[in-house]
Amino acid sequence: MFAEQTKHWPLRNAYGMSSLGPERDGFHPGRRSVRSELTLSWPTSKPLARPARDSQDVDAFDADVLIYAAVADHELGRRVRALFPTDPVEASGVVAGIGSVLLLPQLLTKPLREHATDDLDELGALLSRLDLRSTDEATAELATALGASYGLRAADAIHLATAVGAGADRFLTNNISDFPKTITEIDVTYPEDLTAPADR
Repeated sequence: MFAEQTKHWPLRNAYGMSSLGPERDGFHPGRRSVRSELTLSWPTSKPLARPARDSQDVDAFDADVLIYAAVADHELGRRVRALFPTDPVEASGVVAGIGSVLLLPQLLTKPLREHATDDLDELGALLSRLDLRSTDEATAELATALGASYGLRAADAIHLATAVGAGADRFLTNNISDFPKTITEIDVTYPEDLTAPADR
């Protein structure tokens, strides 16, 4: 599993279910943590790091493709997971791409409520390798325009606006009905369009 390669997603500590601490393996999880009272601390002001691949294209991620990527051996998820660096951003300075901070409640609320620590580890490992962008006024205005143009719900419009506003080259989603390839502001890419990774 992806999280087992990194071993250091601090959500496990929030439930007292792991002995992992800041001192283990020299890891210092000073950000992206869930407190015992279920509040989040996740700064989003860091600059965009280098993309994980040789190509300088920048990807933006919708929530559904990250859910696929968090599932071991998911046919489409393996293609998405291959876009993510193995090493933590703190060590490598490499990210998989960008996403909206809305990914946090969309992906983590259910496993956090259910104390599903394995799911939290996997999703957290993926989220920690993204540059999460806040929804400022400019993004909200762009989301309003895109939502009106393409008939998007608010959350979907914010994800798309985050990608477009950040200058991403591709928006990865499997929501074919809401994000058709006729969208002109960005290259909408589905997991099936990605190259399947070689079996290891």
